[in-house]
Amino acid sequence: MKEHLSIGEFAKRTGVSIRTLHYYDELGLLTPLRTESGRRVYNNTHFVTMQKIVTLKFLGFSLEQMKNLIQQNDWSVKQSLEFQKKLMEEKLSQIQKVINALDHKSILLMNRMQSMQVFLPRLFKGYNYRTNIKNG
Repeated sequence: MKEHLSIGEFAKRTGVSIRTLHYYDELGLLTPLRTESGRRVYNNTHFVTMQKIVTLKFLGFSLEQMKNLIQQNDWSVKQSLEFQKKLMEEKLSQIQKVINALDHKSILLMNRMQSMQVFLPRLFKGYNYRTNIKNG
């Protein structure tokens, strides 16, 4: 890989729009290097930071929270990955609990529908809808 990538090349490789990269730069969230002419350029370190941003965004962190986490100077790549993995595992656990609850509700609903299919015909057995008269 080239030592530095233009903003367009970096955007293509990360799947993030140029406008978003400008915005992240304005916020101080992802600050590119600058050429002598002032053009933004990115390197491997920026890929690591972008990976953090994508993960934290997925987990629902605000941009300000992301900035605070990313700017921690003592946050090594290994620590960062372990932290992100822990958060993802917690999110996965939450999602699994929601899935389990949905499954449980679905089973209850199916059982209720089956009960209704048995109960309703018995309730209306012998009822004449046209005359509203119950037959014997």
